[in-house]
Amino acid sequence: MRPDYEAAIHIWLKVPKRKPTAAEQELIDQFEKEQEEADFERRQREQEALRERLHEYELKKQLGEPVKPEEFAPGEQEPLPPPPWDEDEDDEDDDDAGDAGGDIAVKKKPEPPPMWYDDNEHPLGDQYNLMAHLTLDEIWFFSHARDLAIYLMGRQPDEEIPEEKKAE
Repeated sequence: MRPDYEAAIHIWLKVPKRKPTAAEQELIDQFEKEQEEADFERRQREQEALRERLHEYELKKQLGEPVKPEEFAPGEQEPLPPPPWDEDEDDEDDDDAGDAGGDIAVKKKPEPPPMWYDDNEHPLGDQYNLMAHLTLDEIWFFSHARDLAIYLMGRQPDEEIPEEKKAE
C-alpha cells in the first residue's frame, strides 16, 4: 500500500545559458541572413530549371518524340554556404611555415557562437545529480549519492541498506 503523501525529487545541475556577446550575435545574424539569401536564390534557380524542363518535356510530347525520364531529372542541389566558424583552414599561408622569425601572423579560426538549443551540462553534474523518494515518515536516496544526501540533509543516515551483490 502506498502512503497518503509521497514525492520524488530529481536534482540535475545545468550550466546557465550564457547570452552571446554582441560580436557573436552579429556573427549569428550575418550567417542566418546569408543562409536565407542563398536558400532563396537556390530555390529560384531550381524553380526556373524545373519550368525549363517542363517546357522541353511538353514540346517533345507535342512533337511526338520519344521521352526519356533521365533527360528531365533534376540536377544535384547546390550546397548552402558554410558557417563562418566552420571555414576550412586551407586559407592559411604556407609561406610562413619556413619563416623562423617572430613576426608571424597566425589566422585563428573563430569559435562557433552558442546556439539556443545547446544542452550544456554542468561539469560537476555527475557528482551532484540526485534522486530521492519522500514520504511523511522517511526519505530514500540511492546509495551512490550517499555523500551528497548527507550534505543536503545535514546529518548522517539513520539506516543504510547495503546494495545486493550480483552473483558472478
